[in-house]
Amino acid sequence: ALRHLQKACVLDAEFADAWFMQSVIYRRRADADKEKYAFQAAQKNAGGSQCLEFLKGRNASDLTVALPF
Repeated sequence: ALRHLQKACVLDAEFADAWFMQSVIYRRRADADKEKYAFQAAQKNAGGSQCLEFLKGRNASDLTVALPF
């Protein structure tokens, strides 16, 4: 999944949902630096994205609930 999300972000650097899902994966891998980078990229491009409600702080403590979107 990570490989496909990375490719999606190469094709569209403003794809906030793909950046966000990468941050979820990096968090589960305990890779704080990559998680922070991906999360900041998602925040930067969040307008109109599905992940916007999570980026605004709702359910941010439990990112596993973000997986279904």
